[in-house]
Amino acid sequence: MPSRNNFPFLIELFNDYNLPVTWGIVGHLFLHSCNKDSHAWMRRIPYFKNKNWIYNRGDWFDADPYTCWEEANGWYAPDLIQMILNSRVRHEIGCHTFSHIDFSYKNCPQTVAEDELKACTDVAREWGIEMKSLIFAGGTYGNYEVLKKYGFVAYRKTLECELAYPLIDENGLVVIPASTGLENNQLGWSAEYLIKRYKKYIDKAIKTGTICHFWFHPSVDEWYLHNVFPGILSYAAELRDKNLIAIQTMRNVAESVAPQLKVI
Repeated sequence: MPSRNNFPFLIELFNDYNLPVTWGIVGHLFLHSCNKDSHAWMRRIPYFKNKNWIYNRGDWFDADPYTCWEEANGWYAPDLIQMILNSRVRHEIGCHTFSHIDFSYKNCPQTVAEDELKACTDVAREWGIEMKSLIFAGGTYGNYEVLKKYGFVAYRKTLECELAYPLIDENGLVVIPASTGLENNQLGWSAEYLIKRYKKYIDKAIKTGTICHFWFHPSVDEWYLHNVFPGILSYAAELRDKNLIAIQTMRNVAESVAPQLKVI
């Protein structure tokens, strides 16, 4: 599984450059095991399908293997979460919903959104983790009021401009621009060219005083991970050491923008 194979390298890479990141964790991955009764209390999203969600039958919970992480480590990842917590860098563990759900107003009733975030915050709390940032699955934005209710302070969203200033929405939540992903080389460009492009991206953010928010999935292509990531992180760390940029988690950005959101 690419995500698992890449994970130790990612952790060490961020350790090498002392770079904190926000990990958007699907809540179910916190579990060591579960059974069919474990999630019975959760209200489930009405059936729908789109380009991101198509099930042969039922929904996400019908596909849940209801076993343990030793037997289905694509559904449970307590070992990877422990790896994050043991890292020399103080990363943030954020929320990616409990069942990688469409969170939009169109497809997700508020009651379902509430159960998803309750399940996430409850299981994270068992690990001593307080979730404050949310990354919407599949870019399906919505149910912002529920985020506020469950103590979140920030979320990521695609804005009009990739390099932008963070915003505070009508619910008092900090909106962080999505900027661009670090996992796509469909055009077959060289590592040198890709690194050069991302350096320019960072330079532009410095010049404009905006946020450059790079995102990725741990399943990023192995070639890209080993040949492009180090060059980008090395450059970012160099600029940070010269006090030209600040490298922050989503929660840190939110607390910088709105100090009243700071949680001690």
